[in-house]
Amino acid sequence: MKTARSISLLALLVACGGSTPGLARTATATATVTATPTPTATAPVAATPRDLVIVPMSLTSLTPKASVELKQDGTVEIDHKPTLKFVGSELREIDGGRVLMTVKPDGTAEYMDALKLKFDEHDALVSPRGTKLIVDDDGVVRSRKRDGSEHSVAKLVGFTPAARRTACVLTFVSAILTSGPTGKNR
Repeated sequence: MKTARSISLLALLVACGGSTPGLARTATATATVTATPTPTATAPVAATPRDLVIVPMSLTSLTPKASVELKQDGTVEIDHKPTLKFVGSELREIDGGRVLMTVKPDGTAEYMDALKLKFDEHDALVSPRGTKLIVDDDGVVRSRKRDGSEHSVAKLVGFTPAARRTACVLTFVSAILTSGPTGKNR
């Protein structure tokens, strides 16, 4: 079985531009004859570089009144009402489907096609003025200004580091939607 996998891999490499044409015929023929479908366990599909990793988490302490929760299917509930949804690399409103934030493969992010942000090498969300939205490994969300001053903004319960960009987008957009005495969704 190991030989069949090795030959199949060699055939793939040669077919994709490898430099051993003499082996191409043998490897391809052998791979065709010996390759048998093997059952695979159902595994979670890895996110593409453009997709945001979805991990159920709750955002606390954003404002005393706001309840923000990200569900496994990408739905975001604000005050227990399904309001937003992560779809691939975008965060959209459920009503109407308007895209609020998009994260691009190069690490740039756009809020409403107007505000351009970027993720740094540590996946902190950086504004044009240099303010960073940082999510620590323990789920504490901090805001750090260019002058180095910072303060805690919120806590994400259920957060994992694999979902750091998702957590930044969730916190950023939730803060905008729930800001003010009434907030947009109240």
